[in-house]
Amino acid sequence: MIVESRRRFGDIDTRTLAVGGGSATFVPFHGFGDSADTWRGVLTRLEQAGHTAVAFDMPGFGVTQPLTADPVMPQWDCFVDDVIDEYGEVAVVGNSLGAAAAIRAAARRPDRVSTVVAVDDPFLADHRPMRLAQSRALELVACSPILDRLPLSLVQALIRATVPGLIYHRRAHVERSVVDRWVASVDSSAVLCQYADLVHRIACEAKAWHPTAAVECPTLVVHGAHDRLIPTSASVALHARVPGSELAVHAQAGHCPQLEYPDWLARTMLEFLGRQIAGDPEAVS
Repeated sequence: MIVESRRRFGDIDTRTLAVGGGSATFVPFHGFGDSADTWRGVLTRLEQAGHTAVAFDMPGFGVTQPLTADPVMPQWDCFVDDVIDEYGEVAVVGNSLGAAAAIRAAARRPDRVSTVVAVDDPFLADHRPMRLAQSRALELVACSPILDRLPLSLVQALIRATVPGLIYHRRAHVERSVVDRWVASVDSSAVLCQYADLVHRIACEAKAWHPTAAVECPTLVVHGAHDRLIPTSASVALHARVPGSELAVHAQAGHCPQLEYPDWLARTMLEFLGRQIAGDPEAVS
């Protein structure tokens, strides 16, 4: 059973979703604009397999307070460090921006991170959307008063219309509750401006540094072949840069395999972990 509670790590008040009741084996981080709820399906399956796990609302999203004007990833790094210090040696898992946070944690805290699972990591993407996000154009859009003047009803209608196609591959897999959470997270037109600003800042930080070569623990790189946000080539590049890593691509998944195929993702994670324990680095198929 998933237990929801409120916790404080460092200066961040957050919400946790926990299964298993003991020390955390898996610590999953969600991506941009998302929340801990994205991991509910995987958490349930990890518990069924006898594991413990705790997911969190990451700084700036869910119930947490807004991010400051300082660089974004160091703020996430501080939060992740506080989490790791609380739970001890863990397997860190992340989707999208959360995958980048997991990679950074493994490079920064080899004493605490035993395993990494990076799902649709965006930081090595080199395609037109990433270049646009890094450009001055998006920065100007974020500062434009036009976004702030858009009617909230129009903004939320656009989110409801576009989010399913961005995070899912198949429309049949779309869960209304997931889309409702995304819509509810943008409760004013000003939030849209804040999100545009955050996307630009994070994209520029991605261009500056991603510490892949410093990751020494067992690493599983996962990607959905039908991800409309981040190309598979980003995860192929990550796999190539992390020594000894394995790559698993789901042929039918979009940007959030944890939503569309939680059984497959949990099983793939556990099989990978099992091979590490057994000392058998057989490639994931």
